Amino acid sequence: HSSAVAAPPGWNLTTEVNGEGSVVRYPDVSLYLDGSLVVVVPTPAEHWHFVGWSGDTVTSQSVVALTMYADRLLTATFEIYTDTLAVSSVGNGHVVVSPSAPAYARGSSVRLTAMSDPGSHFVSWCGDTSSVANPLTLVMRDKTTVVATFAGNDPNVALPDGFISQEIVEGLDQPVGMAFLPDGRLLVVERQSAHIRMLVDGHMSSVDPVVAVDSVSSEGGERGLLGLTIDPGWPDRPFVYVSYTALGQTIRLSRFEATGRLGDGTSDSLHIDSASRYDVLRDIQDLLEYHNAGGLQFGPDGMLYFTIGDDGDDCAAQDSISLKGVMLRLDVHALPPGAGGPPDRDLLVPADNPFAGSSVTDRRLIYAEGLRNPFSFDVDPVTGSVFIADVGYQTYEEIDLLSGQGRNFGWPLFEGPGQHIPECLEDFPHGVATPPVYAYDRQNIAAAVISAGVYHRGSCASCSFPSEYEGDYFFADFFQGFIRRLKQVEGVWSLAPPAPGQPMAGNWGWGLRELGSFSVGPDGSLWYCRTSVEFSPGTGSIGRILHQGDFVGVAPGAPAAIAFAPPVPSPARNRERFAFSLPASAPVDLAVFDVTGRRVRQLLHSAAHPAGTHEIAWDCRGEQGGRVAPGLYLARLASGLDATSRRVVVLR
Repeated sequence: HSSAVAAPPGWNLTTEVNGEGSVVRYPDVSLYLDGSLVVVVPTPAEHWHFVGWSGDTVTSQSVVALTMYADRLLTATFEIYTDTLAVSSVGNGHVVVSPSAPAYARGSSVRLTAMSDPGSHFVSWCGDTSSVANPLTLVMRDKTTVVATFAGNDPNVALPDGFISQEIVEGLDQPVGMAFLPDGRLLVVERQSAHIRMLVDGHMSSVDPVVAVDSVSSEGGERGLLGLTIDPGWPDRPFVYVSYTALGQTIRLSRFEATGRLGDGTSDSLHIDSASRYDVLRDIQDLLEYHNAGGLQFGPDGMLYFTIGDDGDDCAAQDSISLKGVMLRLDVHALPPGAGGPPDRDLLVPADNPFAGSSVTDRRLIYAEGLRNPFSFDVDPVTGSVFIADVGYQTYEEIDLLSGQGRNFGWPLFEGPGQHIPECLEDFPHGVATPPVYAYDRQNIAAAVISAGVYHRGSCASCSFPSEYEGDYFFADFFQGFIRRLKQVEGVWSLAPPAPGQPMAGNWGWGLRELGSFSVGPDGSLWYCRTSVEFSPGTGSIGRILHQGDFVGVAPGAPAAIAFAPPVPSPARNRERFAFSLPASAPVDLAVFDVTGRRVRQLLHSAAHPAGTHEIAWDCRGEQGGRVAPGLYLARLASGLDATSRRVVVLR
């Protein structure tokens, strides 16, 4: 006879978990009918992630569908995320991490906020990321280490309460102009070297310089590469415009084309081919080494504004057919691509220029006249108004406001609000001149007014000035070192009421000398070029003034191990600062070695230091007091059994 095996009433599905997480099945019943379908879904615990299934089904797919025809066993394996974040600080400050977790999901965002102690300010982030942004948002990709560096405020600089000045990059060769790309990278021109250099997120690009402009004449104290601006159509129009005094005693305005990563603010890949030069203007006479002007900026109307000084010839500023002591307004949109030039000047004339109907082409290019040495100016990107800082002769420095067109600001018939009697008075008997909106006495002192721009808040809440600064105009004095602030009330521009903590009634800031150029950055900080320190070569720098926003912080914790921050500045010329942090009191050794391993300078030798952060400076000199040769060096910090090193690059 035969026998039959009866099917069981149902099949069992057993699920187990390896790691931290849970498993859900649909439907969730004790027994499954033969041939029925069940869907199984894993759910990892916080900071864990699903890896795969094992047992009767082996797969890495997170959701599985099973057909039940036998008893089944499934094991879900979970692993903790290994994307961890280690944050420490060097200097007097700490970091707030949000959200704070032992590990992070890959691709998640973490916000770091640097909180400086009183008397200090945040400098930069280093480690696995380099940035001057604060707060900083990280996208987690792997194990990440970040160090926040803080430095003491400069005791020689005085600013209102809540504001600090921050040196970003040092060791530059007379930087006199700068312009931000739309992606946040900063291009800087050096007057003497004729180099264009680039800062990427607050650090000098590895492509350095981006280009060396040829045919520049930099003999004399005011000649050289003077101005820089970016085409407003960037990156579709990747053009950089520069102004300079050229060989052959001429003033040039030239355009260059950039290639590379044109829209990536984190990339060093940007190149300017010197062979792409297109000369927009190239035959403006330059007889003397001073009063060349060179200010260059696009307005919100898309026109290119360009200032030219009087070349030491006072009367030329009132000569209606001379390109001296003037501001030009140019239309460069129709210029052909590629190298070449100059074009027919008729091609550069905007139809709405004030003298567009003149029979003299050069006259048609002029937008304002009667200026002396307007080498810095700013166009308000919101209103289109133009603020011109015109350097005076003996009695006044002045700020001229160009809110219309065709203005004559009076030089040499007027200096500031006062009358000036030139020898050529009878030749140019112009009796009507537009007075400055602000002027200050410069009698018997060295003075040179510098435009710093109309302030508009930026993208960084912790860097931007308070809302009451919106639309205010700033200017500075190169020699005196003050910064002043003008506010418009009922159509009249005058000194703004003193801000809390302002160093002097009229001076919003004090102690920032030899600043040759400013720009309101996309972060809302007021960036500046310091041309030099005490007029010494190679001491130029890029810095910024920012407002430290109020954050709710947490108490700082002691670092877990010795921390050695990257040296500042990098590269260095005359001075290097080393900052380190100790978890406990310990003796410290700090020495600088050359690439052969020879010790160049012992900075600390078994010197006892308490727990916390410390800073020491190196003057780029060896044991015998002589300057070290330019090149690569290694700074080694040791404390007990813990030691770490940092690379140091020294330039001549």
